[in-house]
Amino acid sequence: MRKLALEDMSAAVREVLGVDRLQLQPKPFPHLVLDGFFEPGLYEQLRNEFPQITKMKRPKGWGQSLYWGDAEYDAHLAASPAWKKVHDMVHSQEWIEYIIQQFGDYWRSEGCTVDLAKAVYVPYCEDRIDKELLELRRPAHPPHELWSRLDFYQSYSGYYRPVHLDHRRRLISMLVYFQDKDEVGMEGGELILHPPSFDLAMLERLRLYHAPKPFSKLRDRLAQTIAVKPKHNRMAVFPCGKHSWHSVPAVRSEIAPRQHIQITISSSYDAWN
Repeated sequence: MRKLALEDMSAAVREVLGVDRLQLQPKPFPHLVLDGFFEPGLYEQLRNEFPQITKMKRPKGWGQSLYWGDAEYDAHLAASPAWKKVHDMVHSQEWIEYIIQQFGDYWRSEGCTVDLAKAVYVPYCEDRIDKELLELRRPAHPPHELWSRLDFYQSYSGYYRPVHLDHRRRLISMLVYFQDKDEVGMEGGELILHPPSFDLAMLERLRLYHAPKPFSKLRDRLAQTIAVKPKHNRMAVFPCGKHSWHSVPAVRSEIAPRQHIQITISSSYDAWN
């Protein structure tokens, strides 16, 4: 398989992205927050065509989601060339190699078990049941065959995510926001990044990847965390290693839903020692 040089890689994604090489910040764990992630003209199209999710309605306090494989998702791609362009970029070998260029060194230093020299994209669609499970029910691909997700989310008052780690099969988790927190009067709803600590290390060793709610709420208020505020075309990304604990404080009010996409790259097996 031909490995793309960074210059070639940038050309392959330039139509979609407004950035070239990414620069990780080391604390509280390696991550990046970047404004202007999508090319500005494309972002405006994407924002204007962000899907109004009618399927998967949830009670107040839950989010609504649209996943690849949902009939409504496929219909939205058919109706929006802008979103189809982003979807196709994310589900490609060029995207996998671009991300490896950015994060490969960190993955290796953190004990990533995937052989990155063999890494190749496969068009695997993780269903809604497997999405919630720690392990896939029937892994269909060897560890070096990687796949992507691009999910749409809308969240309302009461939405909350406790301190947690993403599934160990995930290599990165990336969020891109599609509204400004202040413009919609949102209280809460930030992405909170938690520094490594003894208590979180113990939870990880015990394979308790979601902290109990009372502990999580206390930690959100007392720990020396970094808060990422939703803002137009702001991207936050982090490798999903054993230190990447994060949370979302409860959305307490808003005049419009919290809108973002999540992009992940995954193996079919645990990717971290």
